[in-house]
Amino acid sequence: ARASYLARIAGFSAAEAGYVFAAAVVFSVLVHFLNVFPLVYKSQIIGRSSGNLQANMQIFKVLSPQAPLPYVALEDEGTVGEYNRAN
Repeated sequence: ARASYLARIAGFSAAEAGYVFAAAVVFSVLVHFLNVFPLVYKSQIIGRSSGNLQANMQIFKVLSPQAPLPYVALEDEGTVGEYNRAN
């Protein structure tokens, strides 16, 4: 078993496959960062005690609350706007 393992490692080393594995690690770290980064803004807006922060992907505002059928749009100002633009 150990000889088979060493033969495989030698094969990867000869093929310079280490760069492929390093690229896979860098890619997985990048994907993790891009998925977690918007939660920084979201926790500032919603708060950490509100439960699952990944459920609401955008935050909206009511444009004319007195109207019988008010218009709703994405918030685009302040920290909330920064969060909405990050998604």
